[in-house]
Amino acid sequence: MTWLHTPTLYDNPREQRDFVRRLGISETIKAELRRHYARASRNGSQSFDDMARRAHEFWPMYDEVNQRFVPEDPVYTKAVTGVAFTTTNDYWELAAAASGQLRILESFIGGEAAATAAMRVTVARVSSQGTGTTPTTYTPEKMSTRSPAAAGTYYGAVNAQVAWGTAQATLSANPLLVHVFNAFGGSDRWVAQPGEEIYSVNAEFISMRSLTGTSTCSAMVIVEEL
Repeated sequence: MTWLHTPTLYDNPREQRDFVRRLGISETIKAELRRHYARASRNGSQSFDDMARRAHEFWPMYDEVNQRFVPEDPVYTKAVTGVAFTTTNDYWELAAAASGQLRILESFIGGEAAATAAMRVTVARVSSQGTGTTPTTYTPEKMSTRSPAAAGTYYGAVNAQVAWGTAQATLSANPLLVHVFNAFGGSDRWVAQPGEEIYSVNAEFISMRSLTGTSTCSAMVIVEEL
């Protein structure tokens, strides 16, 4: 495996062995599913409808593997709809629980501008958190209604940017990934191959922010809490 799962400890050794077995089976299946999904997602000739159809088919299948083998690893989505970017505020912020971890599996963004406008949007780690009044907390949507409530922290309303009361967060100068697209109906999508996931461990914050452009867009990020 290319990642370290947050230790899940059971008092009963048999239960612990069973968890390790279930974890190994599920990760093998999920990795193969994601390889196929990522290869298909990188086909530049796909229409938006094709991408949406593949996503709607894939994520319920992926989460079904979790529900059957490791319900300890639920999948969630964080969305922002019809919000204009600024270059000072984050579009979304998220972090794993204080003693947990999560991984970002997919990031999508699409433009809704009325004219051609170049957008360069970064996903980066927060090097210094914002100050003042805490931003609106978002309740991420469960991919499966059987999943527990998310343990991580998710900032930013569905229809507004992240807004700290006094000063906004400072991001790392080195992006984890960059979305580049024309906001006049264009879109960009990043799907992690196994081993390419972006991890947050022990309350490390990751966020999305515009480097260039202030157009109205919509975005979605898909995460798996481990």
